[in-house]
Amino acid sequence: MPKSPHQHRLMRIILIGIALIGVFFGSLLITKQLLDPGESSPTRQTRVDQPKPDRHHRTALATAGQTYYFTGGGVNSPTTIAVVMKDRTHAEIQLNWPHDPTGKHVSATVKTIPAKQIRLYSTGTGKVRSVSVRTQLTVSQQVQVGASQDMYLYRTAQGKVALVTPNYAGNSPDPKIMAEYLTAPSELKYVQSYLAGTGFSLTPIKYNGEDIDQAMNENKAPQNSVSDNFSTGNFTADGTAQVRLPMMGQKRVTMTYRLTKSTLSLAQAGKRWKQVTMHLQAGKPTFPTWTETDATGATITWQFQLTAPEVE
Repeated sequence: MPKSPHQHRLMRIILIGIALIGVFFGSLLITKQLLDPGESSPTRQTRVDQPKPDRHHRTALATAGQTYYFTGGGVNSPTTIAVVMKDRTHAEIQLNWPHDPTGKHVSATVKTIPAKQIRLYSTGTGKVRSVSVRTQLTVSQQVQVGASQDMYLYRTAQGKVALVTPNYAGNSPDPKIMAEYLTAPSELKYVQSYLAGTGFSLTPIKYNGEDIDQAMNENKAPQNSVSDNFSTGNFTADGTAQVRLPMMGQKRVTMTYRLTKSTLSLAQAGKRWKQVTMHLQAGKPTFPTWTETDATGATITWQFQLTAPEVE
C-alpha cells in the first residue's frame, strides 16, 4: 500500500531528528576526550605540571648501606663528597678539601619532598640550568658559615645519581644557585680525586721497635736514619705525584702512583719506590704504619700521612 505524502514528511522528520541526536552526543564525547583523556585515548599526554614519581630513585635511596661517591667542586669547595645511606631517613656525609685531608663529617636526615626545581651550576661547563629534585638531605650542622643545610639527590638524564649542594665556593652573585657533583666512575677513581691536590709525608718512626729519635740519641740507630729517609710530596690531578726525595734538597721528581683496594704504590721511571698499605672507609683512605727490614737486618717502622699541599 503506497505511503501518503503525510507519512513521507513524518519519516523525514524522524530521520533528521535521529541524525541531530547523533551529532549532539558525538560532540559531547569529543569534548570529554579533549578535556579529560582516558587510558584508551590515542592522543593522551603526560601533564608537565604533574611529573611521574621516580620509582628507581626511591628504591635506590631505600637501600641501607648504599654509598654514593661524588666528585666536582672547585676553589674553596669540597672536591669529593661521599654519602652513606644508613637507612631510608638517615645518612652520613663526608666532605673533603685538598687543603684539609681530614675533611668534615656530618649526619643528615633524608626525606622525599614534592618535586622541586633547583637552579645549579653544571659540572664541567659552569652553565646555570634547572633540575627537578625529590630527595632532600638536611645536614645536622652547617658545613660552611651562612650556607644552607639542605642538599638534594636527583637522577641525571644518563640515569646516574647526582648531588646538589650549596655553592661553598662563595663566588656566585646569586647564593640561591647551587653546585652539582656527579657520581665517580668507581670508588678508586673517587679516591684518586680525593688525593688530587693533597700533600703527603713519608717518614721512619721506629728503629728496631724503639722510637727512632730516641734510638739515634742513644746511638742505637744511625744518625741519618731520619734525614736520609724523610720524603714529602703532592698528589696531582693527572695520577702522578711530585716527590721531594732525601738528599735532593728542593728538587722534586715526578712519580706515578697506582691504587688498589688495599695499597697505594709509588713508582719512579717504572720502578716501584714505595708501596703503602691503605684502608678505605666510605672512600676515605687511611694508612696504617708498617715495618720493613733494611740491608743491615734492622727493622724500620714507617708512617705515611696525608697533609696540606706543599707550597713552592
